[in-house]
Amino acid sequence: MDYPLTTTTLPPGFTVVSEPVPGAASVHLGVWLRCGARQEEPAESGLAHFLEHMAFKSGRTRDAKRLARDLETIGGQFDAYTTHDLTCYTLQVLPEHLPLALELLAELVIGGAAHEEHVRTERQVVLEEILEAEDSPSEVASERAARQAWGEHALGRPVLGSSATVGAFTAAAVDQRRRHWYTADRLVLAAVGAVEPARLHDLAAAALADLPVSSPPDPPSPPRFESGLTTQRLEVDQVHLCLAAPALAATDPDRWALWLLDSLFGVTMGSRLFQEVREQRGLCYHIASSWQGQWDVGMLCIEAAAHPKQVPELLAVVRQQAAQVVAGAVQQEELDWARAYSLTTVRLAAESLGARLGRLARGWLFEQRQVSIAETLAALEAVTLDDLQRVAQRVLGRGEWVLSAVGPVTDRRAAAWWKEVQS
Repeated sequence: MDYPLTTTTLPPGFTVVSEPVPGAASVHLGVWLRCGARQEEPAESGLAHFLEHMAFKSGRTRDAKRLARDLETIGGQFDAYTTHDLTCYTLQVLPEHLPLALELLAELVIGGAAHEEHVRTERQVVLEEILEAEDSPSEVASERAARQAWGEHALGRPVLGSSATVGAFTAAAVDQRRRHWYTADRLVLAAVGAVEPARLHDLAAAALADLPVSSPPDPPSPPRFESGLTTQRLEVDQVHLCLAAPALAATDPDRWALWLLDSLFGVTMGSRLFQEVREQRGLCYHIASSWQGQWDVGMLCIEAAAHPKQVPELLAVVRQQAAQVVAGAVQQEELDWARAYSLTTVRLAAESLGARLGRLARGWLFEQRQVSIAETLAALEAVTLDDLQRVAQRVLGRGEWVLSAVGPVTDRRAAAWWKEVQS
C-alpha cells in the first residue's frame, strides 16, 4: 500500500521526501548524495568510499567515539554505503529521537576539517577492507568482469579503490572532495514511518542549513561495453566465474520485463539456471544471475563456482538457456510464475520501513519522482511474452559477453571456455 507523500525543497537547496506510515512505531530516515565512484578521477579511485569512512572521524562537534556513542544512546540502527552512483547514510530511531538523529546525520555530511592522523588510521582500515575483498575469489571475478566490460571508465574501477590510490589519500583531498560532493543540490533527505512532515521540515532546515552549494553535476558519461575474456590464477579448488552481458539502465522503460526475465533466468531456486545447472546436472553448488542497473547503462551478471572439469558443460548450459529465452521458449505459465514471485516480493517488502525508504530515495535520485508500489505492481502485471522476448533479445541476444574466471585457470582452459561462450 502507498501512503501520501510530502516533498519540499529547503534552503540552501536540498530535497526532503517523507512518507508517514500509519501504525509505525519508528522513523527510518537517511540522506542520499549523488556522488560515488563515477565522480572520481583515476588517481583518486576509492575516494568517495573513503570519504564515507572519514565522515565518522571528522564531525563538526563530535569525534568518532562521541558519534558512535550518541548513535547507540538512542538505539539507532545505522547503515552507510557507497556505490558507483551514490553515497548513503541511514538511521532507524524512535520518533522522540528524530531531532538528535538529524543532528547526527548533519555531523556526517557537513562535518569538520579532516586530520592527517585520522586519515592515516582510516587508510589502514580501508586497505584491510581491500585485502579482504582480494581474498574473495568471487569478488575478484566480479571486479575483473567490470574492468573488462567498462575498461578505463569509472564503472570499471572498484568502489573501494586500490592500495595505491587509497595509500595516497590526504586530509586536504578529503576536505576538497567533501566541499565539492556533499552539497545541497546533490542531497535528498528521505524519511518513512512515524514521521510528521512539518516537524521533519523544521528540524531538517535547522540541521542542514550550512550545507554548501555548488553547480549541478554534469551528467555522467556512459561507457561502451567491451566483450572479452579476463582471468586470474589463484590456488583454490574451484573456478569462480562471472559471465556478463550488457543490459538496461535503471530507468529504461523495459526494466520491468528485465526484472521478470532475471527472475526466471537465474535469481530464484525455481529459475532456469538453478534448476538446469545445479538441480538437474549437479555442476555446481552456487549459480545465480543479477541485473545491475546504473543511471545510463546496465549489466546482467551470471555468477557460479565449480570444479574446472565442470566449467565447459556449465558454460554450455548457460548459453543454451540464454539462446532458448531469446528464441521465445518461455511459455505463459513460466512468465506467470516469475510474475507471481516478483509481485509477492514487492508486497512483502512494503512491510519493511527500510525497503520503503530505499524505494522512495531511489525514485527521487534516479527519476526525480515517486515510483509507487502501485505503479510497480501494475508495470509487472503488464509485461507480456512479447515484452520478455524483446528484452531477452536486447540483453542476451546480442552475442556480447564478458567471461571472468578466477581460480585454477590455465591459458589452455581459459581459451576453451571462451570458445564455448562465443559458440
